[in-house]
Amino acid sequence: METVYKFEKLDINNIEIAKKLCDRYVGEDLYEISFLKSIIDKPEELFYLIFKEEKTVGYFYCYYVNKDDLYKKEKTIFNESVKELIKSHSKIGIFRSIGIDEVERKHSLSDYAVALFEGKLKNIGCSIILAPCWKKDDYIPAKKLLTRQNYKYRCDILKPWKDNTTLKCPFCHKVHCECDASMFYKILENKEIS
Repeated sequence: METVYKFEKLDINNIEIAKKLCDRYVGEDLYEISFLKSIIDKPEELFYLIFKEEKTVGYFYCYYVNKDDLYKKEKTIFNESVKELIKSHSKIGIFRSIGIDEVERKHSLSDYAVALFEGKLKNIGCSIILAPCWKKDDYIPAKKLLTRQNYKYRCDILKPWKDNTTLKCPFCHKVHCECDASMFYKILENKEIS
């Protein structure tokens, strides 16, 4: 029998579960309760919990934004290379984070989630998706997943979380995180980029 997963949008009833999953998978307090509450009713914020039967087995968080608003919202993940990449795109999807129980990773759930939300963003009118990923030296945990889904590497971004004073980084163990990121992307329309 095939495993059936259910994706449920973040709401006030599952916000504590979401917080625990985020703390576990991406770092304690990267997403505080106040932040999670603030995105519940925003249609552009796609934060979903993933259930297998009645058990929460993960989450996926992405959003979309118009290019002009992107610099205000995500100024730390942009350099000249990323600005050049998105210059011909008006609506942009951002994959922010994913966290899935290790047991469920063997069932291609992460691949399914990436494809599902890519489709949602494309249907909303996004023509490109950016996926900034945590990196330590040459290790990028999301690289295999994204390359399987035909995402391409664009550039590295130095210390994008250094100004986040709430994140307790599980990797460098610094309050001002010293980890870098790698930017991956996927064009959803036939647009040429330089």
